[in-house]
Amino acid sequence: NLLMFHPGEGIPQLPGRLYNVDASNDNDGEPVEAMVERTDWTIGGESAVWDNVLIRSIYPTITGLQGDIINVQVAGTSIPGQPIPWSTPQPFTIGVDTLESLKIDAMSYGRYLNIRFSSTGGAPWEIHRIGIEYVPETKF
Repeated sequence: NLLMFHPGEGIPQLPGRLYNVDASNDNDGEPVEAMVERTDWTIGGESAVWDNVLIRSIYPTITGLQGDIINVQVAGTSIPGQPIPWSTPQPFTIGVDTLESLKIDAMSYGRYLNIRFSSTGGAPWEIHRIGIEYVPETKF
C-alpha cells in the first residue's frame, strides 16, 4: 500500500505507534556541520544596468536557538563558476537585537555575489531573508 499526503492537507491518522529515533542535534555524538550557500547571484538580475557592485553589508534574518552562532562568508566574483575567494567567516549570533550586531560587513566587489552560512553543532536554524547594502558601478 502507498500512503500519500500533501502539505496543508493534514497528517493522516495511522494505526500503531510512531517512534522518533535519534532525535538529537548531533551525528552519533559528533556535532553536525550545516552549510547553505548561494553562488553566482546577480544583484538586480541579468538586466541590471551596471557591471559590478560593491557589497558593503548584509543583514540576514535568521531564527533558531538564541545565542547559537552562524558563520557568514561573502565574496564577489566576475565570472559565473569561477573559484570563489571566500571572506573570513564572520559570526552572527541568533537572537541579538541591536542593529549593529545584525549587520555583517562584506566589502566584496564583483558582478556576482556569493554568500555562505555555516554552523557546527547547535540547534536547527532557518534563514528567512537577506538584506543587502550595495553600491552599483554603472556601465559605460
